[in-house]
Amino acid sequence: MLIDGQHKLAAGHLKSYHTTYIKEEIQAEALTRNVGSFQRFLNISAQSNGQVIEFANISRESSVPASTVKEYYQILEDTLIGFYLWPYARQERKKARPKFYFFDCGVVRAIQNRLQDPPTPRERGFLFETWLVSELIRLKDYMDKPHEFCFWRERNREVDIIISDGRGPLLAIECKSGKQPISEATVRAFKTKFPGVPLIVASADDIKPRKTNTVEIFPWREVLQIYKKL
Repeated sequence: MLIDGQHKLAAGHLKSYHTTYIKEEIQAEALTRNVGSFQRFLNISAQSNGQVIEFANISRESSVPASTVKEYYQILEDTLIGFYLWPYARQERKKARPKFYFFDCGVVRAIQNRLQDPPTPRERGFLFETWLVSELIRLKDYMDKPHEFCFWRERNREVDIIISDGRGPLLAIECKSGKQPISEATVRAFKTKFPGVPLIVASADDIKPRKTNTVEIFPWREVLQIYKKL
């Protein structure tokens, strides 16, 4: 845990990054003419980090046209501030809604002006998922693995990460930051859709592997090791 001085220093750096990004990357490079509307969008999009993008909701809450919201997300991707994760069904992508992850959990909290507040249980879940997806992508790039990442959703059932190559899905990972288990209905639906594809849970809290009736649960460090061996 950071001591007070280190915490203040880290918070200052994160706030500075947020300010610098808005002023230098957006305003100085003239990526968008209306910095005020982009700032409103940025605040709302940070609140939606790690979630399926609801363009209409973000448009309404930020008072920015939906078409402009899509342009702003593209700016975030082009400037490497975040990245999309698309649903598994490729044929549906033209009408499917992706998730969007900011590249750094601290930056997300700085944008929300919540660096001094402990994350809520729900927020902690999205932050852990953001970190794990980013770490897996980093390992993929570092190890030059030919993998693609996506998520799977069917009605109200969802699995956070599916890792695939040219042959199809290799591994599925559900991220859990608390003790609430993945539902048996989700596991059944996933195994029906993807027979033979391993589904595991990456836990932020567990320190050793354990099993339930339906899945194996691993500490996040072991999940990264499992991925390295794919």
